[in-house]
Amino acid sequence: MTNDKYLYTPLAEPVPISEQIWPQGTTPLVSTSTLAFNHGPYIRDCLEGILMQRTTFPVRVCIFDDFSTDGTRDIIKEYESNYPNIFYVVYASHNTYGKSERLKVIEPFRKARKEAKFIALCEGDDYWTDPLKLQKQVKLLEQNPECSISFHSTLKKTKSKEYLVHNHGNSNKIFDSDKLISGEINMWTASILVKTDVIESIPNNLDYLKFGDVKLKIWAASLGNIAYVGGGPMSVYRRGVKGAWSENEGKDIKWEKQRLNDHYEVVKVFKEILPIKYHKALNKYWGRIKRRYFYSLPKYYSGIDKLLVMIKNLSYINYNIFDPIVLMIKSSFLKLFLYRKK
Repeated sequence: MTNDKYLYTPLAEPVPISEQIWPQGTTPLVSTSTLAFNHGPYIRDCLEGILMQRTTFPVRVCIFDDFSTDGTRDIIKEYESNYPNIFYVVYASHNTYGKSERLKVIEPFRKARKEAKFIALCEGDDYWTDPLKLQKQVKLLEQNPECSISFHSTLKKTKSKEYLVHNHGNSNKIFDSDKLISGEINMWTASILVKTDVIESIPNNLDYLKFGDVKLKIWAASLGNIAYVGGGPMSVYRRGVKGAWSENEGKDIKWEKQRLNDHYEVVKVFKEILPIKYHKALNKYWGRIKRRYFYSLPKYYSGIDKLLVMIKNLSYINYNIFDPIVLMIKSSFLKLFLYRKK
């Protein structure tokens, strides 16, 4: 292959990256990107899902451990020791989340992963399930250079169940930018393969924004189309488990309000920096976020308080007075149905 600095002879068939041997100094075509913090119960699944990837190209495994104290760091060191040629790990000397020095501490990790042409994301509590995930996504992006980012369907896993999300069929598809910016389509972080140039072009003054995945998706969509790999889920996203960002979902109304405010800040900033042609899509996205907040309210209230708080927040669904009443009736019928099934 002769593509700028990505000089290597592709393997004849996809081989697990844990078994590949490349000449010293070979630049990886893909860097995997994992942020880990107290993911002890899950990190092995994450790392095994990465190591089982079968590719015809070189891959670097990049990990940033933000001072885990639950054994996560020891597990990562074990894998790093076993696969020193493909692992690049940065261990923070203290927890940096939300702190001003984070950008400086994480910089070696970001520098290592940006050497590749593509970056594949997988947080420490998620994992990949298809050994050809990277091979399929790279092939689709290489075949469609107008696309900036790719994704696939995912199994969303909670404490009690798992179900398929972001499924658009078994065939590969190309979506317009507006589909992702508006939220009409979505993708979980562990399903993302993105061009490194896209990540590196995100303005530095946006680092303070929450929801790094949302920021990445909107920015990527503003730079190209969206490639979907069909054929079933290739990753698992854990929702609401201990250590996950979503752990407080359904437990604390303040968490919901803060999430709403953080999303508002993202939308506001992107309206300031993106061309006006994307504003309609951003408005649709903000509308979805507001409705999601509105429909989360019943989790935190009961009886007449539930109805009153929903009426108070009708502005999030365009002042339709019947929506909270219909929602409560549906909820009551659902509870009655489940009770009778028992």
